[in-house]
Amino acid sequence: MKILLAVLALTPIRHQEGDPEELFRKWEGALQKVRSLELRFSAAALSGREQDSFRGTLALAEGNRVRLQVDGGSDDGRTAGAPLHRFLSDGHTLSAETTPIRTPRLRKADPELSATLSSHLARLGVLLTASLLKEMPLSPPSEWTRTVCVPPDHSSEDPTLRGVVFELRGPFPELSGQIRASVTLWFPRDSDFPVLRETVVLRDGSEIGRGTERYEEWKRDADIDPASFRIPDEDLIRDVFERYRKALLDADGAAALGAVDEATVEWYDAVLADALRVGRADLDERSLTQRFTILRLRIAFNRSELAAKSGREILAHAVREGWIGRSGVERAELGRLRVDGERAGATIQGGPDSVDAFVFTRKDGRWRVSIVESMVLAEAAFERMRTQSGLSEEEFLLQLLSRVSRTQVDASVFEGPRE
Repeated sequence: MKILLAVLALTPIRHQEGDPEELFRKWEGALQKVRSLELRFSAAALSGREQDSFRGTLALAEGNRVRLQVDGGSDDGRTAGAPLHRFLSDGHTLSAETTPIRTPRLRKADPELSATLSSHLARLGVLLTASLLKEMPLSPPSEWTRTVCVPPDHSSEDPTLRGVVFELRGPFPELSGQIRASVTLWFPRDSDFPVLRETVVLRDGSEIGRGTERYEEWKRDADIDPASFRIPDEDLIRDVFERYRKALLDADGAAALGAVDEATVEWYDAVLADALRVGRADLDERSLTQRFTILRLRIAFNRSELAAKSGREILAHAVREGWIGRSGVERAELGRLRVDGERAGATIQGGPDSVDAFVFTRKDGRWRVSIVESMVLAEAAFERMRTQSGLSEEEFLLQLLSRVSRTQVDASVFEGPRE
């Protein structure tokens, strides 16, 4: 990401009332002490011949809650208004969405997120802090060294403002070489909170970028609606889908169990019980999908092996062995999401908008993939395959089972499990 901050280089000092170092420390301390904070800001950055502008909002609240959104675009309008960063922490989970990756990434929020963020904001400003949030945890403040503050050598656009200048060194993201930044902060005479930040970034002594951040409104100890820090259902659903997809592609049964709902596990409990006890007559009452799974279990395990397993173990085995199709998720991208209470349905990009290819359920505030709800689509696909084959249901199942198990399966599998 381009360097998003800027200012004037450190040269001769002009006279200014007050101690610049004390002014900066008051600002840093004030950030740490506020119960809550809201900010609107705008920014501009120049790197080479490219200039970009940005606008955004920031909110911090007790309980490690954070909301930061940055929108921006180039002067030529190429990306005007395109969201660059969106970060939300409800105190436990951090949702991070950054350009060009549109799928939010969820991870556990660092227990010191708010304190570390406040320290970074004081030294780095909003935009560079946002670029650091892409990688968690945030680098500790101790990794950023600051020189003692001195007065600026020039006046601000508002002669009533007080200024402080310092140099900053630290692990600047995506930049190599000896990086340092010269930062000027401008404060009103009656406030410990700045209204303007100017920064020049240098690599090996040469300027590589400059820009400004204008802080339009600071609201300290504001009453912020707790719901504004809530992770959106869409973020949570897309995250669990990505975890489910990864589990299938990695053949990771344990990870898949963490991404599916209880109804899915119960479905495998039921087919396991049927694999042990159901004979040919009762088997015909089951759906084609259920019958296929029951018979596949009888091919893979004998009676004693089946009796020793649980539905969870069967589901994990199905993922490890590729029984649950990886091709269905490998390139799938969720399209339209529709949440209805504790249930949500999602289409697939490029697929029909009227069909929910994946279904999700929520329990105790956590969304999970519901394979059972998606079995309707699998059942319809099975029936189409059988109809096209021209075979009876029994003939179709025997042919399909022989193909996937790579062995000749005979009709005895319908009677019960092997001894």
